[in-house]
Amino acid sequence: MAIGAQPLWHINFKINHGRRGLNFKSHIAGGTESEVRAKAVELATRLKWIMPTSARIVFASLSKDNTKKDSRLVPGALGLGLSPEGVETPADSVPDLPTTSLLIRMEHEDGGSVTRKLAPIIDVFVEDAEAVAAIADVTAMPGALPAASAAADSYAVRVNKLMQVLMMNTNHVVSGHAPGGEYTTFLWTSAYFIRVGQKKGGRIFV
Repeated sequence: MAIGAQPLWHINFKINHGRRGLNFKSHIAGGTESEVRAKAVELATRLKWIMPTSARIVFASLSKDNTKKDSRLVPGALGLGLSPEGVETPADSVPDLPTTSLLIRMEHEDGGSVTRKLAPIIDVFVEDAEAVAAIADVTAMPGALPAASAAADSYAVRVNKLMQVLMMNTNHVVSGHAPGGEYTTFLWTSAYFIRVGQKKGGRIFV
């Protein structure tokens, strides 16, 4: 446990996939703006490596958790999905919904957990609502960022690398603190792929 240093940062990505818009939000505790920006870009890049090429991060920002309304664009996080599987679905398959996601259980030092929904994902990784390959657990805080995601990686490996970066670059923050005030944060201790699910989406972002 740590009493978090201000500023507490929010990162926010808006993703379009098909006719749906998806949000991805997280906390980063402390750090300078340049440090937090680098973490946000790293996270977005790893996320794009599991996104189909038909999906795009269309907006990315970071802001301080306080009463002042502020927001900083993060252009380096924008762009199309990078998954080398290319075309979203083979001609003989039935496309999944644009909101199909991977449910990741993230556990922290206080003994609790939260479920993160990673989306959008490529259709060919899901068959009959199940992942077609096992995704390795992350059972301890990584000592360093994993090697850069690459086309030569399997899809499951790219997801695992994203899970590691989520553990390293984001924080669990206990809810209920006053904006701009003292807050409590815990480091992540593990991350597990649970199952395929659905992420709540809305209209596409324009």
